[in-house]
Amino acid sequence: MSLQVKIAAIGAVGLLGLCFVGGFYLVGANTQERYERAADRASAVAKLATDVSAGMFQARDAEKEFMLTGDEARLRDHEQAVAKMLSGFKDLQAKLADMGETELAEKAGKARAGMERYATHFNTAVGAKRTMGLSNDSGLEGALRNTVRQIENELDKFDDARLVAGIHPVRRYEREFMLRQDGLSQTSFKKALAAFVSAFQSAALPASTKKQMLDRLATYERDFNEWIKAAEAIELASTLTKVEYGNVSPVVDQIKTSIDKLYADATAMNAEAREDTRRQILIAMGVALVAVAGIGFVIGSSLARPLKAMTKAMRELAEGHMEVALPGLGRRDEIGDMAKAVERFKVVAVEKATREAEEREAASQAGAAARKAEMAKLADGFEAAVGNIVGNVSSAASQLEAEARRLTSTAETTQRLSNTVASASTQASSNVQTVAASAEELAASVAEIARQVQESSTIAAQAVEQAVRTDNRIGELSKLASRIGDVVKFITAIAEQTNLLALNATIEAARAGEAGKGFAVVAQEVKALAAQTAKATDEISAQIGGMQAATADSVGAIKEIGRTINRVSEIAGNIAAAVEQQGAATQEIARNVQQAARGTTEVASNIVDVSRGASETGSSSAQVLTAANSLTRESEHLKVELEEFLRTVRAA
Repeated sequence: MSLQVKIAAIGAVGLLGLCFVGGFYLVGANTQERYERAADRASAVAKLATDVSAGMFQARDAEKEFMLTGDEARLRDHEQAVAKMLSGFKDLQAKLADMGETELAEKAGKARAGMERYATHFNTAVGAKRTMGLSNDSGLEGALRNTVRQIENELDKFDDARLVAGIHPVRRYEREFMLRQDGLSQTSFKKALAAFVSAFQSAALPASTKKQMLDRLATYERDFNEWIKAAEAIELASTLTKVEYGNVSPVVDQIKTSIDKLYADATAMNAEAREDTRRQILIAMGVALVAVAGIGFVIGSSLARPLKAMTKAMRELAEGHMEVALPGLGRRDEIGDMAKAVERFKVVAVEKATREAEEREAASQAGAAARKAEMAKLADGFEAAVGNIVGNVSSAASQLEAEARRLTSTAETTQRLSNTVASASTQASSNVQTVAASAEELAASVAEIARQVQESSTIAAQAVEQAVRTDNRIGELSKLASRIGDVVKFITAIAEQTNLLALNATIEAARAGEAGKGFAVVAQEVKALAAQTAKATDEISAQIGGMQAATADSVGAIKEIGRTINRVSEIAGNIAAAVEQQGAATQEIARNVQQAARGTTEVASNIVDVSRGASETGSSSAQVLTAANSLTRESEHLKVELEEFLRTVRAA
């Protein structure tokens, strides 16, 4: 094998090693990219599932507030939240199907169907709520209120305290049932209404008025029964919405848990693939470095040892030791060619020496000149044959030395750049870890804010409910005050009648003379008592008037408080939804930053390995350079020895 082929073999082995390294890198990069895409898809689906969960919470919150307050704005919020949530379920199902997660996609589809049923039940409850009345003056509640007012206004035209007092229990039990919705209140209402109708039928009223009032009472009873049916429909629909929501919520949580596991698995497999690629690249680099260093050492040794032996043999030939054995005669490279040329020279020299010994006696003088000419001719031929070979060896050694120097320079540059990259990646890893820790703290803070806002929303909803109950109680108090006023009017009428009777008794006692004096005294006492009763009832009327005014103010203030608390609850709900979305985004940031931190750590580790490999490459190239320098020196030494040998031959 020629020297050029041997030197080319070193480069071929190095190139083959680079090809293996590149192949391992490309395969590993493709694998990592596949797992990273899977992790990105899982992360996107996890965010979508979080948005769907937030939409469910918003819809549920808007549902509760609408059913409590009847606010149309909250109904629109509910419709928007449901539309967004159902669209999110549809996208979630499609993405899970694209990922090949058929079971999770089916769960998402079932959850979407459950929330559609939830929306249907809620719409049923909304229809019943509208029938009942979104406010005190609308729907059946408004109709009941108007009917009672018409009846009360009609009763005011007649001086019948019994009928006036009889309508109040009906109204009271009506409000109690609307608040409690229990069987006892309903039974009490029906009894009070039946008693009032019976009293009204026996009252001395015009026939037309009685018929009109009885028709209104029938309408009142019919509207109340319709209100009961609407309330029962709302209760049933609310129960169904609660059941559907309760069934879907755990399914969404299961989907989120499964997606988080998919993300964790993809991230772990990506890290494992990265580690496998790094290990394969290091093994390939190590094998390539060992192969290059081994081949370089073997080739350098195979060249240096024969050249040293050839130089020693030629030196002995120059000293006249023709019996020396020339090394490298069996080689098939330039050294073998050089050994064959020297062997031919030795054979010729031996033959010449033999010939000279035989002819020395006959033609010493002429033979010397001829011998010298022959030796010069042989030296010229030897120089032409061997000198070209030595030049080729020297050129090959110089080429090997230059390649070794370039390899050493490349290894040093690689090591220096890898050290720089390692330092930068270490700093980047530290910075990313700091950002990751901050993101985790931010996520924890956002979660705590979400919890506080949720608690505030719950408290606000309870406050709204309490305000509504207080409003109803104060309304009842106002009605009771009105009833007390009616009773006071009745007492006043009785006092006036008593006063009139006492006056008549006094007149009759005066007419009776002495026999009626005692009765006159009693009549005066009764008159005085009637006057005190009238005065007391006037004071009671004044106090009740003040109480009614204060009650009206309280009703207005409580309604204002209810509206304010509703607004606070709405804002808290919006904040809760925004905070939950912010929490999801923050968790996504923390997850991505953690992944970036792991990536920079892996880069730093790989750069350290590359730096170590570059250092080993530099060591191996330094060994090759040393061998090349030794080969160059030996070839130069061989050239000098050859010139000295030829001078000696020519001089001989």
